[in-house]
Amino acid sequence: MAARVLIVSESAAAREGLAGALRRAGAFTPTLAESLDEAARIVRSLAVDLVLVDARRADARRVEIAARLERERPGVRVVALANFGAIRNSAEMLQFGTGDFVVGTEQVARLIEAGSASGRGDADAEAQDRGVQALVQVVDVLVGLLEIDDPDRGGMTHRAQRLARSVAGEMGLEAEVIHEIVLATLLRDIGRSTVEPDLLSRSSALSTEEHERVREHVPGSLRLLGHIDFPWKVLPIIRHHHECYDGTGYPDGLRGREIPIGARIIGAVEAYVAMLSHRPYRRALSEDEASAELMRYAGQQFDPEVVEALLRVLDRQVSRLSAPSGPVVVLADPGGDSTAAFRLRLLNQGLEVVPADGFDEALAIVRQRAPHLVAVSADDDEEGALRLLREIRRDRGLEEIPVAVLADAERRALRLRAFRLGADDVLPAGDEVEEVVARVENLVAREAARRGEPSRRAFHHGISGRLESMPVPEIVQTLVIGTKTACLTLSCDGRSGRVFFDHGAVVDARTDESEGEAAFFRMLEWGAGEFTIEHGLRSPVATIEQDPTFLLMEGMRRIDERTADQAGDGADAVPNIA
Repeated sequence: MAARVLIVSESAAAREGLAGALRRAGAFTPTLAESLDEAARIVRSLAVDLVLVDARRADARRVEIAARLERERPGVRVVALANFGAIRNSAEMLQFGTGDFVVGTEQVARLIEAGSASGRGDADAEAQDRGVQALVQVVDVLVGLLEIDDPDRGGMTHRAQRLARSVAGEMGLEAEVIHEIVLATLLRDIGRSTVEPDLLSRSSALSTEEHERVREHVPGSLRLLGHIDFPWKVLPIIRHHHECYDGTGYPDGLRGREIPIGARIIGAVEAYVAMLSHRPYRRALSEDEASAELMRYAGQQFDPEVVEALLRVLDRQVSRLSAPSGPVVVLADPGGDSTAAFRLRLLNQGLEVVPADGFDEALAIVRQRAPHLVAVSADDDEEGALRLLREIRRDRGLEEIPVAVLADAERRALRLRAFRLGADDVLPAGDEVEEVVARVENLVAREAARRGEPSRRAFHHGISGRLESMPVPEIVQTLVIGTKTACLTLSCDGRSGRVFFDHGAVVDARTDESEGEAAFFRMLEWGAGEFTIEHGLRSPVATIEQDPTFLLMEGMRRIDERTADQAGDGADAVPNIA
């Protein structure tokens, strides 16, 4: 695995020169920063192995720089360098002694490579990666078993970690950061065991005091995990995954980029999965309803950039949760134990699994629920399983419901009997869980299509909303505080305009009639219409150089003046009837 090296220098030429040498060495992934503030933000979000700081007064500032960066990521190594181009005209820096050295760029790369832990062989890196994946899978299974009998949360954590992994990848985060996020997603709610079960399942409204007791699951998780020496920043993510982007969350009221990127991802993913799940106090939302809620609260509860990445991930996935209450699978297994792993995997895929202890009970549930699939275990009671299959096929109201029989692959006669009685598939019982789940998903998808249920979400371009619910100044402030790179597109009464942001700075604005600051101030006044935010887009030109805070303050001053003038004109028009 390539080591992540952060290069900090005011000189673009120095940054690129050193980065090129590290890339040619082949063992490093360089990341570039122009200032110490930018470096601190990067170290806070990325797993960085080494920081190279090119500073004119390198010796004098090294302690200060190292202390600040180590506060952001404990254990990071900081090495101060002085580029020759910056010191050759400095009498102070040219006062070399016997303890000073001048080393070429390529030699710096070789020195780092010689002392880097990433210099191990590919086999070691591969073994480490397998170990991490095994750890994640073990934690995933254990958490899944804790949730398996919870009607509201069964499989929820697995689905959340899969989405969180996809969103982190969509945002281009490094492998180490993705490991942090996935583990934190799996372990974030382990502290629920310290909260009274009645509060977690209450269908009525909670009091303020009860809400505070529910919030204790966060410090509960930290207490349970605090003694574990994680090689990643898992605990800060867990601590802050209930923070809100606008600073109204808990426990510390962090806002914007102050919240770890992993916590921002989990916050959006967890909310989305929860909205699709049934709760005692509300129905499950559809995918489109849940997506609309994400967009509605982007910039308030959620990081808008994370929401946009999550929507892109969801757009590429075939929906498996589009039925009003989720696809339902009735699992008929008199023994129960032999299908535990199978049931867990179905829950993890977002299917509602209704277990039946006997075949008669299963038939009653099928008549009541009209499921998307009936899965029947035949290993313990072959005749009972086939009798259930026969009853379903004889019933005119049930005959089109898919039925899959789970049987040992070697029981050829049983498999043939099941197919002749109308089974849609005979699934191999035992260790082939992945294959079985994939075949079940296909059966459920076909049944959903037969019922006319949507199989794919509408495609989203960015985050959209109404200016009536989120005014232009509020959108601008959100993007500035979050140091976002994005394009804001506005429409109002037949007019349209765009504002480009680059790392939180307003760099370009244009409407149909104007551009630059004039266009920006004009759009600040648009109070009705639609907006769309698309992250990662940059303007090819720069028409604005002013500080964004000044622009907002000046724009609001102009709005206030115009409002006052209009109010004055209105007062003059009122007749004096005294």
